[in-house]
Amino acid sequence: VAMLLQQSSFHAGSLQASVPTMLVLEPVIAVILGAVVLGEHLDVGTWDAVAIGVSTLAMVAGTIALGRDEGAYEEQLSAGESAHA
Repeated sequence: VAMLLQQSSFHAGSLQASVPTMLVLEPVIAVILGAVVLGEHLDVGTWDAVAIGVSTLAMVAGTIALGRDEGAYEEQLSAGESAHA
């Protein structure tokens, strides 16, 4: 099922949108499945939970920024190729 969803995301749009989304969602879904299916839990204190939350937000923001930068780079390349043609 996971492979089918991954392949359909490649066909849904450009790689600049699908790859960062998969990079963020893969560990998040793994944690959710571990908690729900396997009954796992994290025994963390308040500051540890805050650090996990901040780290997760940084991961999301970083992958979104990288995806946008890659899209801008590809647009510049295609604009340069059309100008030379």
